[in-house]
Amino acid sequence: MTITERWSIEGKERLLGITRSLIFFCLPLWADAASMYGEILSPNYPQGYPNDVNETWQIQVPSGYGIHLYFTHLDLEPSQDCEYDFVKILSGVYVEGVLCGQKKPRTPGSRIVEEFRVPYNTLTMRFQSDFSNEERFTGFAAYYIAVDLDECMDFVDEPCSHYCNNYIGGYFCSCPPDYFLYEDNKTCGVNCSGNVFTEPTGEISSPNYPNQYPENSRCDYRVSLSPGYFVVLTFHSGDFDVEPASPNGTCHDSLTIVSGKQRFGPYCGSKFPGPPEIKTRNNILDIIFQTDHGTQHKGWKIRYYGDPVTCPMSVISNSVLEPKKDKYILKDTVKVTCVEGYEIVRQRDSITSFVSSCQENGEWTNSHLSCVLNCSGNVFTEPTGEISSPNYPNQYPENSRCDYRVSLSPGYFVVLTFHSGDFDVEPASPNGTCHDSLTIVSGKQRFGPYCGSKFPGPPEIKTRNNILDIIFQTDHGTQHKGWKIRYYGDPVTCPMSVISNSVLEPKKDKYILKDTVKVTCVEGYEIVRQRDSITSFVSSCQENGEWTNSHLSCVPVNCGDPPPVDNAQASYISALREPLYTAAVRYQCEAPYYTLENKGHVIYHCSASGEWVNEEMGTKLPKCVPVCGVPSNPIQDTGRIFGGTRAEKGNFPWQVYFNDPRASGVLISDRWVMTAAHVLEGYDKPTMYAGVINVRRESLKWDAEKLVPEASFIHPDWKEEPTETRIDFDNDIALLKLKDPVKMVNCSGNVFTEPTGEISSPNYPNQYPENSRCDYRVSLSPGYFVVLTFHSGDFDVEPASPNGTCHDSLTIVSGKQRFGPYCGSKFPGPPEIKTRNNILDIIFQTDHGTQHKGWKIRYYGDPVTCPMSVISNSVLEPKKDKYILKDTVKVTCVEGYEIVRQRDSITSFVSSCQENGEWTNSHLSCVPVNCGDPPPVDNAQASYISALREPLYTAAVRYQCEAPYYTLENKGHVIYHCSASGEWVNEEMGTKLPKCVPVCGVPSNPIQDTGRIFGGTRAEKGNFPWQVYFNDPRASGVLISDRWVMTAAHVLEGYDKPTMYAGVINVRRESLKWDAEKLVPEASFIHPDWKEEPTETRIDFDNDIALLKLKDPVKMGPNISPICLPGKSPEYELQEGTLGYIAGWGRREKGRLPADLWKAQIPVVNMDKCRSVKPDDSDDSTVYIFTDNMICAGGGKDSCQGDSGGAYAIQDPLNTTRYYVAGLISWGPKCGTFGLYTKVVRYLDWIRETMSQHEDEEAGQK
Repeated sequence: MTITERWSIEGKERLLGITRSLIFFCLPLWADAASMYGEILSPNYPQGYPNDVNETWQIQVPSGYGIHLYFTHLDLEPSQDCEYDFVKILSGVYVEGVLCGQKKPRTPGSRIVEEFRVPYNTLTMRFQSDFSNEERFTGFAAYYIAVDLDECMDFVDEPCSHYCNNYIGGYFCSCPPDYFLYEDNKTCGVNCSGNVFTEPTGEISSPNYPNQYPENSRCDYRVSLSPGYFVVLTFHSGDFDVEPASPNGTCHDSLTIVSGKQRFGPYCGSKFPGPPEIKTRNNILDIIFQTDHGTQHKGWKIRYYGDPVTCPMSVISNSVLEPKKDKYILKDTVKVTCVEGYEIVRQRDSITSFVSSCQENGEWTNSHLSCVLNCSGNVFTEPTGEISSPNYPNQYPENSRCDYRVSLSPGYFVVLTFHSGDFDVEPASPNGTCHDSLTIVSGKQRFGPYCGSKFPGPPEIKTRNNILDIIFQTDHGTQHKGWKIRYYGDPVTCPMSVISNSVLEPKKDKYILKDTVKVTCVEGYEIVRQRDSITSFVSSCQENGEWTNSHLSCVPVNCGDPPPVDNAQASYISALREPLYTAAVRYQCEAPYYTLENKGHVIYHCSASGEWVNEEMGTKLPKCVPVCGVPSNPIQDTGRIFGGTRAEKGNFPWQVYFNDPRASGVLISDRWVMTAAHVLEGYDKPTMYAGVINVRRESLKWDAEKLVPEASFIHPDWKEEPTETRIDFDNDIALLKLKDPVKMVNCSGNVFTEPTGEISSPNYPNQYPENSRCDYRVSLSPGYFVVLTFHSGDFDVEPASPNGTCHDSLTIVSGKQRFGPYCGSKFPGPPEIKTRNNILDIIFQTDHGTQHKGWKIRYYGDPVTCPMSVISNSVLEPKKDKYILKDTVKVTCVEGYEIVRQRDSITSFVSSCQENGEWTNSHLSCVPVNCGDPPPVDNAQASYISALREPLYTAAVRYQCEAPYYTLENKGHVIYHCSASGEWVNEEMGTKLPKCVPVCGVPSNPIQDTGRIFGGTRAEKGNFPWQVYFNDPRASGVLISDRWVMTAAHVLEGYDKPTMYAGVINVRRESLKWDAEKLVPEASFIHPDWKEEPTETRIDFDNDIALLKLKDPVKMGPNISPICLPGKSPEYELQEGTLGYIAGWGRREKGRLPADLWKAQIPVVNMDKCRSVKPDDSDDSTVYIFTDNMICAGGGKDSCQGDSGGAYAIQDPLNTTRYYVAGLISWGPKCGTFGLYTKVVRYLDWIRETMSQHEDEEAGQK
């Protein structure tokens, strides 16, 4: 079927003043949107429609037009009530008509058999035929046309409040003078808003009062008084006449009064239905007067005045006021005096009174002060004693701070002991905060705060100080008996050693204050004073835990430098390179020309007596004697003197030349010359020279060693005879003793290996020989660098020629280092030559010229030094200015660093300084302690706030709860640092992690409208995220944390573990399966005072409250979050008229259980309202028990069966962004009237105690 529109100049028809030409075609099912006319035919018309037809047509004409539908033919199967075949015409859900059978035109000459006119621009036609027809029926033909509406006349309800103006296709509204048109373009109102009344007293009335007020108006008036004055309204009899409420209680015209969170009304009626006087708690009040387009009345008149704020009868606890009054109002000034025994403690002093004034906010100035018990200033100086809280063992006072000090004599540390049963202080709150607390401070040590029925600290607290402070603070809450502490002074202990290398007499297991001991240095040690030395002294244990005279030191005995031995060198052979006790030296003769007289007696030790001692020879020194008969230049050929060959230097080093008389001698020791007896005849002291082969004058002068005889000894059997006639030469032998020992010389090949020593030129300090080259080598152990020192006066070598050339020279070579050549009467080089090698060569060359005394050099081995640090980020023990070869240190990583090994980690190790100047174990590394990833916190994220973005020492992270659904339990405790111990630590909480708790009472989708459950409006997702659906039994609960659900006790009777869901508003099976969060209960707790009774006969619903602990925490989100619990402060006391929300899936008006969550806003009302309701099955509601543990609320809006256990949620008076559970849906005499709600504030202690107890048990099991 097609329906179209086409204009034609033929077939004009006049319809409602509109001339159009109409030609009808057919469209299937739907007409063109907004067509002005059309035709609708049944299928196969007029041949007859088939069986089982079900077709629908939607007719739509432009907005502002109605529809005229008429049938020109109707032939359908007839039936009673048109139950077989029929055409149904609908306007929305309203049935305009049902047609069947056969119809004929209503009037002669007319083609219309049936018609419908509707004032709407849409219409629905539905044609239906059954499965069979006994005969053929042709069907129907229908036509429609758009007709203009006169909206001003055709509407049942007037579209305009005042003047309606019609035009083709629409209408517009207008207003009389002094009125204005509202935004809906339909309603006219009077401009009566914006009036502000600031005078202390006055009158306010409705527009035109006492004449009729205008319709369709909203008038806003504000009373704004000075701060400190509360607005009070008074209503006089006869001053109120507003259109009465409809039968269902709705006010069409209404007066509403709002002051802060207080709301009064709406009011209507011929008499004022509210109290004759309304007292607010605010200096600002708004009056809202709204009227509709109905009947108007004369209105109202209100008188107002400012009631000055009143302040409490007490400024602070434990004080009295002057002057005394029955009431204190704004600007009143009083003197506040603490009662006897109490005072006000300030930073620098204390007072007993002050002045206070009543302020605009109803609070006194200086109300932050506190009169506390004057229990401070007590100082306990006795060695032992007891301290207790005020009034112990009776209750201690509230709002107090008591300071006690234990001050013992220096040298005694305070020790506190706590006995069982001597501690009873108000327990901590669930979050661990102590309201009353005992804190102990001693120097940098701090213990507590402590609270609870048992002392939670150790039974004995030992301090390291002689002064201790005890601070006891109490608040205004519950008081207990307090505490008693015993103390005593523990004398200071001194170390078991006074100084190193000593022993104490008498010996004890422990040395305490005032103990006196004799300190004796161990063997080989002494105490060196300015003028003498001692080996023992007396010391006493002092108050500071240190010994007297501990500045003294037992140092090793100093034997001085080893005594010199002619022709020998003394060198250290011990690790100790100083002449101190236990040091050892070895004497070595100057090889190869000297040797020891007694072999083996060469090692001497520095003894405890301060002398160098040999085990066998004692203090007697060794003696070096010349090596005899070994030429330095062995003879290479043979011959005879007479006609033989010239000798070379060194062939006969023992040869002595006698100049006068001309003869020879032989050196048999360094002091004795042997010759022939006849040579000395007449020459007892001949002139002798040694060390030369050429005896010319110059050679004797410069190269020879002149020998001066001291005495001569001719053999006693030698017979003196004249030389010319001598024939007997028997016993021809004689000895000459020299005045001074002669120095043996061979100056090459000498190697010095001792750690220290002296090297000198040949014959030093006598003249060195000419034409010589002397090579000396110092070869020390690896790890020692050779150092040479030159003393003043120890250098005299032939000076250089004018051109700077050294004829005789000293040159020093060590590796690539070369020093010299040096010559002159003074050493021209540095006084100390430091090499970087353990081997050094000294080369001394002389020519045939003038000789001088030569030189003497001292050397020592400078041990290699190692760096002052072994590895980075570490410290060394012991600390030294320099570390040398073989030094051993303990290397400890600095705080927060460690050495990570394959299977473990360490913080220290031992290292030794090696020969190469490097430390052993220097491959190790002190790396920052790795704390690992920050430990996870449920419902929180940890993010780095430090520059360091790894979990290493000093890194810092901040925990942030998953907003907006979680928040921190303790504000501020969110920053944790990676500590040296490898744990994440907070300054206040230590390693204890923060806790993210759900944000309570904040719907993700705030409620935007009001209604009632019993006939209310559907809730939207997020309106009541705390709502819990109980499927079996059908009821509700309220989420109060992520592990706890609160409900009515009667809900759990017979259902200790009900089936529960959260996060949904639709509770159909599919929704519960896919959208809901199923909550699994672990345990249920019905209030102990709830009385179990049969449901059918129950009349007592007192204590109707229960808790369910969930097996697992539920995750919070936009559709699941808890509601807050109420506070105990006066702001949470409910006033009549306070509005709150209820929600549930309970029975509705017609007894049906809805699948969707419904909500309503209801006020708190007087309990008498609930008592006055008559139940359906009784004429008397007084059979029920009403208690102060219940709230009465509602009035035409109510909860019903199936809503039980849900929350009565009210805006928090201290934080308007959130809601708290003021009540639980409990019971009611009759649905749709007033309901009774369990007053939750009465059960706060039980709720918190139950939750805390069973959460603590679970924590303990873990």
